[in-house]
Amino acid sequence: MKNYFFKRYGFLFLILFYLASAGISFSQEMQALIAYSNGTIIKLTEDNRKSIFGDENLQQKDLFTAYGVTFNISYQDVNTGFNDPTLGSQRKAVLQNALHYVASVLNTPGGRVDINVSSVYLAGQYLANAGPIVVWYLPLTPGINNGCVSQHLLNGSVDPNGPGYPDMQLTVNWNYNYYLGTGDPGPMQFDLLSVLIHEFTHGIGFLSSIAYNDSVCGGGSRPNGTGWTGSQPDIYSAMDTFLVTGNNNYFINSSFYYIGQNSYFVGGDNGVYCAGPQATSVWGTRPRIYAPSTFACGSSISHWNSLGGVMDPSIAPGVKKREYLPFEVAFLRDIGYTNASLPSGEGEGVIEGEGITEGEGITEGEPVVCDYITDCPNFIGEGSLFYTELSNRLGIPTINWDTSDLDGSGIPDSWEVALLKKVLCQSVVYWRLDATCVYLENLSKIRTEPQYELWLQPYEHVIAGLLSISSEFQSAFSVLNLVNEYQTIKNNEKTVDETLSGRGDADRDGYSNRTEYNNCINFGLGQNDFLIVVLHPDLDGTEAPQDALTISQGMQILFYSLLIMILGLVLLLSPRLSLHRK
Repeated sequence: MKNYFFKRYGFLFLILFYLASAGISFSQEMQALIAYSNGTIIKLTEDNRKSIFGDENLQQKDLFTAYGVTFNISYQDVNTGFNDPTLGSQRKAVLQNALHYVASVLNTPGGRVDINVSSVYLAGQYLANAGPIVVWYLPLTPGINNGCVSQHLLNGSVDPNGPGYPDMQLTVNWNYNYYLGTGDPGPMQFDLLSVLIHEFTHGIGFLSSIAYNDSVCGGGSRPNGTGWTGSQPDIYSAMDTFLVTGNNNYFINSSFYYIGQNSYFVGGDNGVYCAGPQATSVWGTRPRIYAPSTFACGSSISHWNSLGGVMDPSIAPGVKKREYLPFEVAFLRDIGYTNASLPSGEGEGVIEGEGITEGEGITEGEPVVCDYITDCPNFIGEGSLFYTELSNRLGIPTINWDTSDLDGSGIPDSWEVALLKKVLCQSVVYWRLDATCVYLENLSKIRTEPQYELWLQPYEHVIAGLLSISSEFQSAFSVLNLVNEYQTIKNNEKTVDETLSGRGDADRDGYSNRTEYNNCINFGLGQNDFLIVVLHPDLDGTEAPQDALTISQGMQILFYSLLIMILGLVLLLSPRLSLHRK
């Protein structure tokens, strides 16, 4: 019976063994995210691929080789940005010059980089924003992961995330006056070549993956100290392995566990330094890392502490930083580019232009000029008390802080003020250039109002904030009998271009703030999700920022469905199993 059974049903057992083996193999499930240099982390899925990377059928592509590295560039722009009818060719030439320079330093012949390029026009926000695509497989193997750009540069024959995805995403904000030549930028021009070299350097791995206040900075839920995946142990960038405090305490250990403290991120243990051995040798001591006392998303622990190099956290108009300092090249060797060296003729370590002190110029996510608000006002507490006071003074019991929409924007006033608070108080939002200046001017005017001492003073911050949002709020608060003229953020005129109003489009993605609010409500998202969506051009509120299918999840469902069908067919075609001998 035994021999007969296996002769008759051996084929079925082979099928079952194959299915089991396939299931085990398939558990190596690929996941991916895009790590923007401003601190935003977005999970990549087939569902959001087109919204982030654009329609491939509409993209113009450039393919060129520099120092043995093949660059494959896809431009999302249509008649704008790098494809602008007038300036597009000059802008592309600057981009290629930046890539030529980086390739000349890295010395990785045979490498390849797939870059997706897009454009935005955002007042008061970042100059440019770039980051690598990062992929990993489950079950997770802790270790170092610098992203797909690094992996593709060092092994050009293997595309780490497949041909359907780029290795890096670059977004340039054309709202600024850029210098496109090779000479000296004007005093009010930002040097595009310097900006692009800086951003590409983030893309090749000069960035930290360590999460800190991730719900604010990255729109995610990674616990403080975790790496790309939010677990422990985790995968981290190579840069993370060299982060150490002034008191010689490292952020992560050799087993890729986080062993730091929250205070480290804001310089609380005698500052943060880079312990890369080659960078330290060339610099003469451990180079200091940017870690201000107020954490700056995307800038903190991902830049030098204003050491005069390409990877300082800021650059001002009129300044050019087109060449790495020697210690920066040494650090590129520390993070994996073992053949990196300065091209012949470089090495003096001089950066042209005036020196930059911390906080000056544009950082990724910080404004050009303006006095930052270091002690964020209690807008929410003041708002609740102010609306109660209004309700009592006007005899209108329906005025309520949580639900009222006095400006008729279609968005609760408390949500609009929460948006303003994020703009003013959290550097990840970037709108502090326009918003802070307008808000502070309005606040100073409130303090000169005749009724200020009588009853407005306890609510001065929220009143100034509401008046800064929209002209509709200014009309609604005519009942306050204010005598001064007040500005709104972005435009002094009373137009739909008021950035934070319901009709405004804060992230310039084609959806008004009101539309994105409605999407959030229709899809069951709350205020925190709305604050992320309304300020991110790749999100529209039709899904939670932190929720996304993994790239392979849809494939997994299809795969197992096919396996079940095969098994069913085999069982149907096989004779019945009998326990009796013939």
